[in-house]
Amino acid sequence: MKKNYYLFLTLFAFYFTAMLVYAQENWITLFQDNFDKNNTDNWQLDTGWQIGEDGGNYILNGSDHTWANLNNTYNWSDYKFKIRVKLISGGVHLNYRISDKGRYFIGFHEGGLYLNKTESWVTHHNLISDNIPHSLNTWYKIEIVGIHGDLKVYVNKTLRLEYTDCSPLFEGKIALETLDNSSVCVDDIEIIGKFPAFLSAYTWHRTGGPIGGLGYDVRIHPSNPKIMFVTDNPSGVNKSYDGGVTWRQRNNGITVRTGPSLDGIPVFSLTIDPNNPDIVWAGTQNVKGIFKSNDAGETWTKRIMAFQKEMKSVSVILGYIPKTLILYSPEQKFLQVYWALNLTEQKGKSTRQKTADKSGFVCGKEIIWQGLFSLIRPIRIQCILLPAFLTERHTIFQALVY
Repeated sequence: MKKNYYLFLTLFAFYFTAMLVYAQENWITLFQDNFDKNNTDNWQLDTGWQIGEDGGNYILNGSDHTWANLNNTYNWSDYKFKIRVKLISGGVHLNYRISDKGRYFIGFHEGGLYLNKTESWVTHHNLISDNIPHSLNTWYKIEIVGIHGDLKVYVNKTLRLEYTDCSPLFEGKIALETLDNSSVCVDDIEIIGKFPAFLSAYTWHRTGGPIGGLGYDVRIHPSNPKIMFVTDNPSGVNKSYDGGVTWRQRNNGITVRTGPSLDGIPVFSLTIDPNNPDIVWAGTQNVKGIFKSNDAGETWTKRIMAFQKEMKSVSVILGYIPKTLILYSPEQKFLQVYWALNLTEQKGKSTRQKTADKSGFVCGKEIIWQGLFSLIRPIRIQCILLPAFLTERHTIFQALVY
């Protein structure tokens, strides 16, 4: 009986190891960055992170408690996170499977190594650690491998930590977090794993696209994916009724023209109203123009409204708050907000200009009326918050114009 028990354990260990090896057979490189181009385009860096040099090579250096987040747009599940790390002082957290559900983080410091977990960004768990020291000013190769709930951490190809989480965090991104009074260099970052299934299920087919020069916005009807729009300078609004196989110009009512022969139709942006897909808005490039369609882009009406400032390259964003429209122009050098609201039959017009605080949010709280209907009845003023990441390079316009 005892012999059979040990045989079972041996076979189980062999099977489990084989499954882990098999799970990595089809893994490919999903991301890598060695900073050799002296840029950090792949990263969102907090203050304290910057490109540096080490031995003639570009590296990324972080100081004090600060974060470096990777700009990937989707979460990985089972993958290997490889990185070279050099401690100048203090320590660093290598965040693994980080998401809104929590994170695993590997603490690498002079006195050893630890693997911890944060759930829902509230509850912290100390999972496993060791006290094998690390030398300062020395490069170490670190690998973090996660397959389902099984996590392994290697340092210089030596397995240092191994842990099985019975309630694992299944997916997430990576991030770097230097700690207080720390200075850390990192380089040669690589993510190896299985290509996401939801991406591998799709393939691309060339359809040729509409005529024109520079294409900008691509929009798809929310309930009929065969109806699509592409904006372009100089061909204007292009509409497809068959999922992008063929295209037709739909510029009836768009009156602005540019170019040497004044036959270009410079439509820059287009958006479909999320509350009513028959309503479509378009903005022009390098000339003042805002147009509205009430018949799904078949015909257009000019809607400049009462904006006091010349606008160029207008982008149009429909808010999910009913009757809200946000416009911005990248040519402006400071942040402004405009409001326009009609009372009856879309004839009343008003504007209010407000300079935004770049450190916070923009919120409209006042309306000054300039129209025939301004004294008819009190108006309930609506408010919209605009995040501060829309910087001083953009002019923001909010209009209540339906």
